[in-house]
Amino acid sequence: MTPLSASFFDGRMPRRQAVEVLAEGNEIVIRGVFGERRAPRAQVDISEPLGRGPRLLRLPDGAVCEIADHRVFIDWLAAAGFADSPVVRLQARWSWTMAALAGLVLERF
Repeated sequence: MTPLSASFFDGRMPRRQAVEVLAEGNEIVIRGVFGERRAPRAQVDISEPLGRGPRLLRLPDGAVCEIADHRVFIDWLAAAGFADSPVVRLQARWSWTMAALAGLVLERF
C-alpha cells in the first residue's frame, strides 16, 4: 500500500512534523524522523470531512495526523479498507439532506 503524506503533532509540543502513514494489518503505522509509532486501527479516530479543512487521524495517546489533500485521503482510506460512517455518506448527498429536511417540515404540519 502506498504511504500517505501527513503532518504529525505528538500532542505534547506544538511542532509539525512530516510523516508517512500506512495501514498494516490491524494497525496504523506512522513513520517520521522520530522513528515509528503504531496504533490499533480500532483505536484511531478518523475525522469527518468539514469543507476544505484538513482531515485528522487521532491516535489514542493524543497524537494527531493532519491530512490536507482530501482526494488522496479518500483514496487511501478505501485502499486501507476503511469506510466512511453512514452519516458521512448521507451528508455528502444533497438529495438525502433535502429529503430529511422535507420530512422534518412535513412532520411539523
